[in-house]
Amino acid sequence: MKPKNYRRKATRQSGLSKTNNLIAPPEDQAEQLVHQILAVLPSLRLVAVVDVADGRCQAGWSGLDDVTPQTAAQHSAALVRYQQLAVHQLEEEAVEEMSFLLSTQLHLVRMLPGGQQFLYLVGEKESISLGLVREQLRGQLQPLMLSN
Repeated sequence: MKPKNYRRKATRQSGLSKTNNLIAPPEDQAEQLVHQILAVLPSLRLVAVVDVADGRCQAGWSGLDDVTPQTAAQHSAALVRYQQLAVHQLEEEAVEEMSFLLSTQLHLVRMLPGGQQFLYLVGEKESISLGLVREQLRGQLQPLMLSN
């Protein structure tokens, strides 16, 4: 039998409805961050806190029928790792944020303090403002920066 710290905990549903796909993270801080972001930016279609190294979704919520936070986490983590590798050649530079504008959606990747995790946000292009999202994230991430 593997030691206890190697065993995966079973996922459980949170207080949001099952159709929202909120998953239970190993750390409560990640789940709280997802709830806080959804409270101030309810028009988002997907929110995930993702581990850069392995692409594991720490906490997430999806209002999209065809995309789960876990799937989005894996794909976006690969993009972040690739971009970090490209930027590594530049001294004193680090990836802070990446945004992708699709025909109907805005995708935003924002690194969390410490650079080991990031936020992955998706919103409908017509109903969300990149400036508003950035401003709200500053307010939500400020307590995290002070606690580290």
